[in-house]
Amino acid sequence: MKRLQTLKGRTIKDQIEAGSILCGSPQSVVKQIKRLRQHLGAAHINMNMKLGNMPDTAVIKGMELFRDKVLPEVRAL
Repeated sequence: MKRLQTLKGRTIKDQIEAGSILCGSPQSVVKQIKRLRQHLGAAHINMNMKLGNMPDTAVIKGMELFRDKVLPEVRAL
């Protein structure tokens, strides 16, 4: 329960800084992934691209940005 209370109290910014959410521009997401790799040695990241009731068009745009802008920058990590 205490952990749940702590998680509920975190802002999106807190969650991004903690590495539990990857969010922002493609350049920002690249930096976040590189930080995870450097600090945690993370070789695999499990991602959900759709959260809640996000419109499909927004999800598709995010997936395209990830494919075109983020993946080329982090593929070799």
